[in-house]
Amino acid sequence: MQCKVQRVYKNTRFRVLKVGGEAYILDLSQSIWGLFFPFLTWITPNTVYKVDEEEANKLVQAKKRRKQKVE
Repeated sequence: MQCKVQRVYKNTRFRVLKVGGEAYILDLSQSIWGLFFPFLTWITPNTVYKVDEEEANKLVQAKKRRKQKVE
């Protein structure tokens, strides 16, 4: 199973995951422990929200739309 991970424009807390035709938002809530032990995020549970494909594309493509307006 393939997974595609994309960043949300101007937001370091969330990632958009696309797995098997479904879209999810991964919440990487930053705690004080994450600053001292960054690899802890690999083994601790994270919250995931299921969203529709259209909403996921809006979050990822906000950067592209902004660049087009500037040009």
